[in-house]
Amino acid sequence: MAIRMNHHRDTGSDNDLDPAGWNRASYSAHPIDEIEPICDEPNPYRQAAIYHLQLMFAVDEFVTAAPDARVAVVAVAVTLGWPSARGLTVSAIAEQLGVSTSTMGRACARFREMAGLGVSAGGGVRFIGNGAESKGDKPAAVQA
Repeated sequence: MAIRMNHHRDTGSDNDLDPAGWNRASYSAHPIDEIEPICDEPNPYRQAAIYHLQLMFAVDEFVTAAPDARVAVVAVAVTLGWPSARGLTVSAIAEQLGVSTSTMGRACARFREMAGLGVSAGGGVRFIGNGAESKGDKPAAVQA
């Protein structure tokens, strides 16, 4: 004859307001169970977000590995076409930083390679309108 073990003794109801005194577990389904697993179907917004994270990781890696962080940040600005570098030539920027034009050019090329941007027509990243349309396998927001 098997002896039935009662490991938890139920001493009454859980109607009191102090959760520390509650002695019953809830076995009802949790609302998250209805929506998980989350669908990971590719969509343009997710692809653009992942590409942006990869690009920001490349910026961080490039700047931290550079012997001169000022040159590295400016090379990123030139390559990505940031407003702080627009309207200035690479030689003018190099002169302001006290480095040669070829040093700036090499830094820009190294960052383009590290970020996987390739070479675009204007020497930087091309932005497509408001990012609503997609061309090729790159995210709509950035075309390299």
